[in-house]
Amino acid sequence: MRNVSMLFLAVFFAVTARAHDGVESPAPETVSVPLTKAYIPVGFDDNDHVQVVVTGIFPDSCYKLGPVTAKVNAGAVEITQHAYRDNGLCLDLIVPFKQVVELDRMRAATYQIKDGTSGKVLGDLPVEVAKAPSADDFIYAPVEEAMILEERGGKGPTLYLTGNFPSKRMKIKEVRVQKYNEVVVVQPIVEVVKANEVEESPTPTRPRFEVKQVLKDLPKGNFLLHVRSMNGKAVNQLEDLGSH
Repeated sequence: MRNVSMLFLAVFFAVTARAHDGVESPAPETVSVPLTKAYIPVGFDDNDHVQVVVTGIFPDSCYKLGPVTAKVNAGAVEITQHAYRDNGLCLDLIVPFKQVVELDRMRAATYQIKDGTSGKVLGDLPVEVAKAPSADDFIYAPVEEAMILEERGGKGPTLYLTGNFPSKRMKIKEVRVQKYNEVVVVQPIVEVVKANEVEESPTPTRPRFEVKQVLKDLPKGNFLLHVRSMNGKAVNQLEDLGSH
């Protein structure tokens, strides 16, 4: 054990001395990395800001998440994830990563999601024709944080949503939850009350809201929690609650 510690210190001081000698380390190179999975929310239409979440694994600690590109053509979306690979001391371990891919508005169709590095098909993305000219069918709460927690002595996995309303006239009307194989879509719907139903404040404030809702029959293993938000960009959180 002592020999291992001495070897580590020797490597550390050698790297430190090299830095102090003014010798610059080689610049990291940009490489493409294969994707292993895509989590695709259901319910987008051609008025929505479309998002998908992709995941993969770096082979060692020298890889850092870089930019992602998405090309849409001929009914397919080709997603290529890049990474910055350092040329220094690396730990031999796998490092998982997640990336939210912003696709903006898309024409109504079913798109095949492909990994641009390996060519692997990751799934299908359905985009429907909008039923109304507005961006969303509802007014959604401006959700800033979303998570699912198991409360000690509670009734099961519990959804927590928090954020700040832009007006005191807003309140949560209902929270709709739709469950699919690997995605849970949450719609926190807001209603606007009449001006005479709220108490005026001498100083402008952004009232905070907190939502707590028990969830049943969640997907087993890893799944995406996809929560719609007022600004058009959903909150996306990967969850794994085991067998529930």
